[in-house]
Amino acid sequence: MTLLEECLEALGADAQPVSDPALCSRILDSLLLTDTGRIDWNAYTQVQACAPAELPPGSWYIVWSDPEKPILRCSRQGILSCLEDVLAVAFDTWLVSEQLDRVVEFYHEGAVTMGVRKGTKIGSV
Repeated sequence: MTLLEECLEALGADAQPVSDPALCSRILDSLLLTDTGRIDWNAYTQVQACAPAELPPGSWYIVWSDPEKPILRCSRQGILSCLEDVLAVAFDTWLVSEQLDRVVEFYHEGAVTMGVRKGTKIGSV
């Protein structure tokens, strides 16, 4: 069993693959990355280190640094209940809020950072 299969099994029915190519593009476009593959935090406000438990409620898109992996839509509770499985799938993992206004970066060195995209009001995208 692959790490992705283990993650999908752990998430269960809570995980829904995003199959709409236009939505996938919007989600990926909302991740403003540097040339080194990290979030460009200059494009965000309210940037702060955070603990996974501080993740705001609601649905989130899970995006992995491996482009072969699908983007998943999942609840906060689902993600937190099997966070180790979610993070094991790829080198780096990002969460994008359903409104595409917040991003959380789980960097492979252990740092967890959350920010709000500049120019958006929470929930306005």
